[in-house]
Amino acid sequence: MATRTAPVTRRIAALLEQGVALHRQGRIGDAARQYRQILDLDAAHFDALHLLGVVHLQAGDPGAALALLEQAARLRPQNADVLVNFGNALRESGRPQRALAALDRALHLKPDAPQAHYNRALALQQLGDIDTALEAYERAIALQPRYLEAVFNRGVALQEARRYAEAEQAFGRALELDPNCPYAAGKRCYTRLMACDWRHFEADRDHLVAAVKAGFRVCDPFSLAGISDDPEAQLRCAQTYAADRFPTARNPLWTGERYRHERIRIAYVSADFHDHPSAYLAAGLFERHDRDRFEVSAIALGPSRSGAMRARLTTAFEHFVEAGDRSARDIARLIRDREIDIAVDLMGYTRGSLPEIFALRPAPVQVAFLGQPTTTGAPHIDYLVADPVVVPEQARRYFSEQLIYLPDSYLVSDDTRARPDAPLSRTDQGLPEKGLVFCCFNNHYKITPQIFAIWMRLLHAVPDSVLWLLADHPQVIANLEAAARAQGVNPSRLVFAPRVGDNREHLGRQRLADLFLDTLPYNAHTTANEALWMGLPLLTCPGEAFASRVAASQLCALGMPELVAADLGAYENMALALARDRDRLQALRARLAESRGPRPPFATDRYRRHLEQAFATLWQISQCGAAPRSFSVWAPD
Repeated sequence: MATRTAPVTRRIAALLEQGVALHRQGRIGDAARQYRQILDLDAAHFDALHLLGVVHLQAGDPGAALALLEQAARLRPQNADVLVNFGNALRESGRPQRALAALDRALHLKPDAPQAHYNRALALQQLGDIDTALEAYERAIALQPRYLEAVFNRGVALQEARRYAEAEQAFGRALELDPNCPYAAGKRCYTRLMACDWRHFEADRDHLVAAVKAGFRVCDPFSLAGISDDPEAQLRCAQTYAADRFPTARNPLWTGERYRHERIRIAYVSADFHDHPSAYLAAGLFERHDRDRFEVSAIALGPSRSGAMRARLTTAFEHFVEAGDRSARDIARLIRDREIDIAVDLMGYTRGSLPEIFALRPAPVQVAFLGQPTTTGAPHIDYLVADPVVVPEQARRYFSEQLIYLPDSYLVSDDTRARPDAPLSRTDQGLPEKGLVFCCFNNHYKITPQIFAIWMRLLHAVPDSVLWLLADHPQVIANLEAAARAQGVNPSRLVFAPRVGDNREHLGRQRLADLFLDTLPYNAHTTANEALWMGLPLLTCPGEAFASRVAASQLCALGMPELVAADLGAYENMALALARDRDRLQALRARLAESRGPRPPFATDRYRRHLEQAFATLWQISQCGAAPRSFSVWAPD
């Protein structure tokens, strides 16, 4: 390195002082300009490399940060702080294993650095090693007891580990440290729902609804969907969350170019291309896309997977891109470089998603589909796939997207799924040989005290009946049994079905139930599709929001609207009437058996034609340079 003259040294010192001051004020763009001027004078200036790398991290560009921080780490390999930031850049670039190596080096140099332990926990969590991640969170908190981010994210990890009581305490601790801790109140309420702990449910719900309507960052959109079906609250929640966590890029990657391809290029983006409910629903659609008109890609987020469903999906697409080792910005650039016409987000804000990809606007048209049954609240998502039942005309104002109205149900279904016919006995499943079996295989966070009270009254009214639930967690079972006992029902009348790894086994056992009772405010979605596919009659009560109307959408598409109750009073009365009329239940089973042909909502090819018609329409709108607009797909067949 050339020797600096005294004036250059003084100039660098002044620029660094100014840059650090601007950085501390949060003016990271101005700070970056100062650091770049230093690097123009001295390309190997450690502080400028390090701090400019930190700026890029803060700006959401870990790829740009990585090169700078790696160079800084080479200059000073014994500097723990730069190793922590280098590890963070590696993790955010989709390289958590390399991030761990950098963070372990930092901890070797500085064992009591809470930030190093915290970032190590995030990398371990990204790798799916939740137990070790929790140890790292706990070490960070032991070193810095008021480390809010570590306390909150420890709660997220505990929730993922299904350690619900500890997760609730962690989110409570976060709220003690900061009563306005973003999203902690919603996470705590959702964790309680996951455990079927309803002691605070009404108060939690009312507080969250009022707070999100006031614009506070108290709940994420997915959690709120299970707590309240107030559509205004869901819209405000999503808008606040999108603006806070995934703001639309000021410099979008797509800037108005009009592509001229022989076929329309579609990219589906998801971390769920594996043994996941969305994959079971959509695999047949992906396989049947018209390759003469559409060039279809999958962008697979998250770790690479194995298994039969992953193998099936890998061959279902013309291009299957493993993108788990790339940052959100790199994936967005990939979509832009491939000149994708329509980018489809299959996840929304569900676990493993990367909404920041779409915030960078890599494609002319961006569509929300299937994964999350709420509005995204994001101005960079142009369309949402719906139908007239899940989003009636009067509810359109609660969606930030323009709506694509499909003619049957928006929920895709795979009509190549097997219907297991191996004989199963009720005894093998812990069910009584005689007596009516009410059933609900929804996730337990969808069960609310109001719905459960109805179910208990039905058990009182129907002698020898049982309620068959999907639950395999000791705390969940204990809470549900206690709730039954409190309402005068012997807990032995609750039968708990374990989760099974083989989806065919899960489908097959549904034949043993008599009537599926749906939940509110979050309906059965894939679960309803599976029950109806297996010929199990399902009774639902739609609410006001999308997530509370999905089972009704499927029943209406089947031509069975008589199983859609107008309100919870009618739901209870209809369930009781059906329970007392075995002949009618049998007749409903016969009608469901007749629907097993190519009829909606199970007619995959019909669905494919409608969705492709929608894609062609929104592509044409984009090609004309017109603004996105809602439209309905016509179904001549």
